[in-house]
Amino acid sequence: MGNRRPAAPQASSLEQLALREGEVLVAPLLTSRGSAIFVVTGSKQISAEDVVPLDGVTDGNLRDLLQGTNERPGWLKVYARWLHASEFLDRAICADESGKRNGVLRAAQDEYLAATQEWDQTIDYTCSQLWDLLAGPIHARLTGRVPKDARVVVLPSKWLSLLPLHAAWHKTKDGRRYFLDDYTISYVPSCFVLATARQRIFERAGRPLKLLAVVNPTGDLDYAAAEAQKIATSFSPESRRMLPGPEATSANACGAAANCTHLHFAGHAAFNWGDPPSSGVVLARGIPFTIRDIAANLSLDCVRLVTLSACETGITEFEQAPNEFTGLPAALIQVGAPGVISSLWAVDDDATATLMGRFYYWHITKGAEPAEALRQAQIEVKRQAETDRPFFWAAFTAVGA
Repeated sequence: MGNRRPAAPQASSLEQLALREGEVLVAPLLTSRGSAIFVVTGSKQISAEDVVPLDGVTDGNLRDLLQGTNERPGWLKVYARWLHASEFLDRAICADESGKRNGVLRAAQDEYLAATQEWDQTIDYTCSQLWDLLAGPIHARLTGRVPKDARVVVLPSKWLSLLPLHAAWHKTKDGRRYFLDDYTISYVPSCFVLATARQRIFERAGRPLKLLAVVNPTGDLDYAAAEAQKIATSFSPESRRMLPGPEATSANACGAAANCTHLHFAGHAAFNWGDPPSSGVVLARGIPFTIRDIAANLSLDCVRLVTLSACETGITEFEQAPNEFTGLPAALIQVGAPGVISSLWAVDDDATATLMGRFYYWHITKGAEPAEALRQAQIEVKRQAETDRPFFWAAFTAVGA
């Protein structure tokens, strides 16, 4: 199928973006010599009041969070260790079940538990540092200028695109408080993307809701079917179509996606750090559907939202082309999607199923916009004692509109 590509952007700036009433645009500008944040409210000329200087903060601070220092391993290294431990455990379990009891299963379990604890602690530490570096100054500038629960649209750049700013936290007299407890956070690659997404939403308003759910194509996820059942309850029986297991082929998915308003994928995905355009989701028989395939074969002219309930679907390449945002969200927006829900790391299957059920309740049943629906679902999941850590709920972000 032919892909839809928006026209090349005309010259534009923050000043030309008409924000909605009470909405805020946040654009961090991080350099090696100093940093500032543009915090723009309303449709007006940018003034000195909209610039928040960040004394002592440079792009090196975020680089250290991601890549680590001599004193502390960074986000990327710890995450890679956790993925390696998870793969080691999977191989050990398969060997044990096949009768090849080689005594490594217990070692693999111990390594995985240790790596999971380290990854959980790294997420937590990084989110606390994000408050000190960025979210705290943004929050201070917003307080008194916009109401609580206002929409905050973040234009991340370079390293920030890999980190969950919405989960930045600090301690208060009442306990821990996250950025998303006070505001609805969404992300956009550029002002042009935001304007284009909103134009698409306007043009497609009034279309009957239709769900296409691509469910567990590889057949090895325990909670994917339950997740699909939860989200299906938000749509009428005649307005939903499921593509489970072997039915989840690229031909079936691309054909059905042409007429749906909501495309939901629950399955496996991965980001390819060595070749980002090869990143993608996994369909039936283990066949990948990559960013290249999306550009060549997928058209989303009717879609309101794509939800990628899978691992690493929100990661973008930041070293080779730090301002091009090569990743699944950008690819899906390029072929017509106004908004994308995606994840920044490998997610917990059980917690994700719960979060997605609540997300669709807020978005479809209650009529909330995707960013607000995601925020409400994340708040609900983090209120549960067993899933209160950011590890379980903070991976998902709302990109676009």
